[in-house]
Amino acid sequence: MSPLFRLRQISQRVSGGAIVRERDLGPGPVRVGRGTDCDVEVPDLAVALLHLTLSAAGPGEVRIAPAAGAATLFDGRPLGPQGVVLEAGRACTLALGSFRLGLAPDPETQGTIRLTLERAHAEEEAPEKVTPPVKGRRAASWALALAILLGFLALPVAGFLARPLPPVAETARALEAEAHYQEAGLGPDRAWNSGPLSSVHGPLVTDCKACHQQAFTSVTDATCRSCHAAAHDHAEPARLLASMAAPPPMIAAARAMAGLPPGRCTACHTEHEGAALRNNPATSDCAGCHAALDSKLPDTDLVNASDWQRDHPQFRPHVVAGFDDAGPRLLRVALDAGPVDRNGLVFSHAQHLSRRNAVARMAGRLSAYGRPLGCADCHRADAAEIGFRPIEMERDCGACHSLAVAGAGEQVLDLPHAEPEKVVALLIALRPPAAPRPAVAGAPRTVPGAGTAGSGAVAEALARARAPFLPGGACHDCHEIRAESAPGRLDFAIAPVHLAGRFYARSQFPHGRHEEMRCSSCHKAPSSTTSGDLLLPPIGTCRQCHGNARWAAAHPEAEASGACATCHWFHPDARAPTFEALQKAALATRARGVQVAMR
Repeated sequence: MSPLFRLRQISQRVSGGAIVRERDLGPGPVRVGRGTDCDVEVPDLAVALLHLTLSAAGPGEVRIAPAAGAATLFDGRPLGPQGVVLEAGRACTLALGSFRLGLAPDPETQGTIRLTLERAHAEEEAPEKVTPPVKGRRAASWALALAILLGFLALPVAGFLARPLPPVAETARALEAEAHYQEAGLGPDRAWNSGPLSSVHGPLVTDCKACHQQAFTSVTDATCRSCHAAAHDHAEPARLLASMAAPPPMIAAARAMAGLPPGRCTACHTEHEGAALRNNPATSDCAGCHAALDSKLPDTDLVNASDWQRDHPQFRPHVVAGFDDAGPRLLRVALDAGPVDRNGLVFSHAQHLSRRNAVARMAGRLSAYGRPLGCADCHRADAAEIGFRPIEMERDCGACHSLAVAGAGEQVLDLPHAEPEKVVALLIALRPPAAPRPAVAGAPRTVPGAGTAGSGAVAEALARARAPFLPGGACHDCHEIRAESAPGRLDFAIAPVHLAGRFYARSQFPHGRHEEMRCSSCHKAPSSTTSGDLLLPPIGTCRQCHGNARWAAAHPEAEASGACATCHWFHPDARAPTFEALQKAALATRARGVQVAMR
């Protein structure tokens, strides 16, 4: 039979004496707490609105279940979150703030549990001193405080002021020459170290002054540039500040008081955080500027980008739009606009990558290949395994596209590539014309070496010199040949050629990290029939792996991050050139078209 609950509430009169109220609560469960909807209301702010619940657990047994986070003492010991079951016939006391709730069998009614709620009696005052006095405790405290000030404040400050400050431009070199730099001690200095230095700055751990050149002043950009002279600004300082998201006024005021202006090197590069130097994007927010860049810099040509997977523009590579007197003209076009790379070359990837056509059979018979051609036969990775070495005709094409011609006897001549004038001269002089005949009275006077009998030899030489530039000729196979004078004249112009070394500014693609992938996974070269096809993967191809949580979960060994720094380099240099730098490089390394003329 489950017990019944009866509440006996005791309160004290102001004038003295006690007020006792009793009422039956029934079989329960009984709710105990500060809330007015509880069966037992305990008016104490230290008690939760619903502090605990009492319910029958068996014949004469009571289950005490505290609410989450409700602090309760059960017979002077903390009551765990799982509660307790009070055995039949046993009494206990629960401490609820300044109140005590007693549970005990009712002596007057069998099968009833009496709950007695009353305010706790005032505890006996604790003695003023719980431990006997220690002689000399005050003196020991002062001595310890002075030792701490001397060892961890006075000595480091004195050492800081005593060390010579190297000139800013010579900081890195001067550090190694200083005696204190080679000392392994300086233990008190380490108490001021807020955390371990990164591995690249580890040697500076014994010389705080190398970076912190003024006491109570943050590290300045000038100090960083004393060693990192090659680190360029991300953008013009004024435009960079204009694009940055303004912090809340209170934070901006706090930064100003601490000498922390926006746009500092340490805004992205945070030291004293461990062996790896924290840098973009771990401590900086690219989207803070680039999410609404056009509203902050209306004249910018950059497209807004706030998230790699959801809000990043289509890739916009630089392609050759044409040529002028200065050289190739680069144009930035989005891939979804179908750009054409007018590089001046005549080439078909589909023809060269076929597994069954004449090119494949020829490559299979050549000792240089012994099989159909593949991408790596022409595209060779550079030393950094970021991009590829420039295509060279003799090295990459010469095995199939030979420029060798038969000379006199068994002599074989190699025609020079990219030097049309020499080609013409060699072919004309390849075989001398027939010996001139003596002049005959009445016969017209001829040019020496090209007499009447030798006119056929001259025509043959001119035909040989013209052949490479005509359809089916060695030059015509790969280059666009423009005839610019009357028919029959040896007057041709080879269209300029420019093959881009890289298509994107401010970004890089490390091909070496993708060596396990097939080239055709990203580049649709096997189906390309013209050199104008821009065989670059669109953004959707990259999103299949990079920043794709589902793909990353299936390939935990891969590191396909979607962070901005995966492709973009913050500082514009050789790794992340600007559009102007790409255009300048194109003009400096262009292969100009050469007009061949013999009049």
